[in-house]
Amino acid sequence: MKKIYMFLMILVGVLLFSSCVKEIVDDTTVKVITGEFVSRSTDMTECTATIEAENDNAVLQRGICYGSRPLPSLERENGWGEGYSFSTKNGKGAGTFTAVLKNIPENSTVHYRAYAKTKKGVVYGEDKTFEINNKPSGVLTVYASQWSNPESAAVNATLRNTNTWGNVYYQYCGFIFTTDPDFNTFEKLETGWSYTSGTSLPFNGMLTGLNKELTYYVKAFIIYDGMTLYSDNTVTLQYVGVVCPPTVQDIDGNTYSTVQIGSQCWMKENLRTTRYKNGGTITDLSNSASMWTSTTSGASCYYDGNASNRTNYGLLYNYKAVETGSLCPEGWHVPTSDEVHTTLYNTIVNATGNSSAVGGAMKTTGTTYWNSPNTGATNSSGFSARGGGYRDNSGTYRELKQTGVFWTSSNYNSTYSHDYMMSYDDAGLYRYGSSSYDYAIQRNSGLSVRCLKDNAKNDVGDKASEPAPTNSGVRAVEE
Repeated sequence: MKKIYMFLMILVGVLLFSSCVKEIVDDTTVKVITGEFVSRSTDMTECTATIEAENDNAVLQRGICYGSRPLPSLERENGWGEGYSFSTKNGKGAGTFTAVLKNIPENSTVHYRAYAKTKKGVVYGEDKTFEINNKPSGVLTVYASQWSNPESAAVNATLRNTNTWGNVYYQYCGFIFTTDPDFNTFEKLETGWSYTSGTSLPFNGMLTGLNKELTYYVKAFIIYDGMTLYSDNTVTLQYVGVVCPPTVQDIDGNTYSTVQIGSQCWMKENLRTTRYKNGGTITDLSNSASMWTSTTSGASCYYDGNASNRTNYGLLYNYKAVETGSLCPEGWHVPTSDEVHTTLYNTIVNATGNSSAVGGAMKTTGTTYWNSPNTGATNSSGFSARGGGYRDNSGTYRELKQTGVFWTSSNYNSTYSHDYMMSYDDAGLYRYGSSSYDYAIQRNSGLSVRCLKDNAKNDVGDKASEPAPTNSGVRAVEE
């Protein structure tokens, strides 16, 4: 009986020993190499590390410990306070990785070292240091248009001075983007090297390789004197899809190029149809000022009765033609004031970072269709507005190549309706009309028309009416 008992004890011991042998990991086979810092910032400092291991499964967790004292460790991690210490978690297994160290005090020396956690304990790399100095000066803001290309999205940023007397500088600039809203990992786009001074420095870039099924978070950065400044704000990018066909035809067979601006699809040219989409004729009163003034039905004209103006600037329509709801092709409409002065306006501001130059972003460049100096014209939106002038309520043609004035479908009252306007000597987007009527213009004026593609999520008809918005400018006109 004793022999059987001893045999069983020996067997159990062997099994336990074998089990223990399987769990033991020889830490001499795990090597931890603390890398260098990639960028320095109080907000986010990037540091690299490499873990080498014969058995990849031996490394259960890896990361970087960092703090204000030498030899920061997982055991000494205590958060903020005197002698702070933190750590990152960057997955498991062997390999090279980049960790993001956050919320580091200014004017401090930071100790950091990589670590690898195994079943036996923690293996640390060399203790290294870096200095955190003051941030670069200025306020950095990132902007983005709505994301409509499946694999890429344009982003912009502006660095502005916080003082009225100094300049702002940067050496490297770019953007970081990630699907992690906490930016524990991210990709980086460097858009160039520059050493420039000024009170406002813009830069832009194109994020590529995006997955339209995911949401991305974007910050801008600049580097100056070895220190990185990140934008205070974060842009969220979500794919909105492509809604714009390349061209559209009216009932007369005129073909118009189109442009997608954010989530909106616009005609890129002024309307020049002579018929409503139901086939009805729009009366041409180009050469009769008296009939223009007295008509109570929809009418059109081309500037000064000159056919070349019709080709270059399209037709001018009175509001009676607009309010029929049949002026634009099927599936398109005259935009509401809100669709211009809120949606379009905000899309361009987000893309450019400049609320005072929205009109400039909508105007064609040069002096072919605008008088000199055509202030601020970049046409960065692709809207391609031309200075087609207008016809006032007395039948007089005014301001060819000086202003481009366009109807919206939004009424102020039975006599006045809202518009949007650009000028040759200003970069802003305005509402043009009488200050007594919230800068609406008389409905028997002749203005240009741009059509906007219907949006299935918000099908806005030509007869929509709402109070005039206030985010773009106003320009008074004498009537």
